[in-house]
Amino acid sequence: MDADALDKKVQEFVTEARTGSIEARLSLRKELDALFDLPHDALHEQQRNEVLDYVIRQLIEEKLPEKLASMSFNDSNIAYEARTVPAIRSDGSSFYLSGDMHFFYALDSRNYVLGRMDGSGHGVKAAVIVFAACKYIEECIQQRILLPGDFAYYINERLVRLVPRGNFSTLFMSVLDDKRIQFTDIGDGRTFLYEPGKASLTRIFGKGPVLGAITPEQMQKLNVKYKTEERNLSSGDLVVSFSDGVYERIGYDASKVDDIIVSGQSISSIVTGIMKYALGMPHQETDDVTVIGLTVK
Repeated sequence: MDADALDKKVQEFVTEARTGSIEARLSLRKELDALFDLPHDALHEQQRNEVLDYVIRQLIEEKLPEKLASMSFNDSNIAYEARTVPAIRSDGSSFYLSGDMHFFYALDSRNYVLGRMDGSGHGVKAAVIVFAACKYIEECIQQRILLPGDFAYYINERLVRLVPRGNFSTLFMSVLDDKRIQFTDIGDGRTFLYEPGKASLTRIFGKGPVLGAITPEQMQKLNVKYKTEERNLSSGDLVVSFSDGVYERIGYDASKVDDIIVSGQSISSIVTGIMKYALGMPHQETDDVTVIGLTVK
């Protein structure tokens, strides 16, 4: 089944399941189950079942696809904005499920966790990767696994058991503790730090393999690690991160995105401006687009 047909089928099952249809819920589970790696032992089968239950709950009860469209947070310390737009089907309509996602947690009045992920491909097959990762993100938050390198390792260790070989997800994740930011930025995507007081716009990088592509044993053998980077921020500084659905479009001009960031009046206008710029360009192959931004007050 091609990506368009699978996406439409899943959308129909979700819509019906939200009305209470048990048959639709079971049909949805059957479709999603086929997208995970086959179980090779009892522990793996238990993990698959737990993740399937979680993903189905996010689709039906939590309505995660609708929540990913936009998210805003504003308090006395920060302002945060995120937007996701799914890829386009061959008939010109939007995919129901996006392979991109963003997340945000306010741990307390001074500490925040935020980021974005981009599953390989688009539509349902990409979405199940990042939706499964959401479960492990929640576990990291609950267990206070907050150092970005450790956060990435935890998610990778679990995703690599689930997703078929060749499937993976990128990750940008950061922890803001007062005015210190720790982060990792893995795989495709771009992340920038703008410091108005220094008139400095810098691309920031992380280090490590994409999630789900390499086992912990292989990482140890190759001496590969997820690296945590750190920066100190000042009032007015901002961080902007976006998926490859922005810069892989035909006619992309990095200087225009730089101008949007530097001249933006608010983090909301910057995120909206980058999204509008991306969606205004043609694309060789349709892709999801996610833009997130944070400014320190």
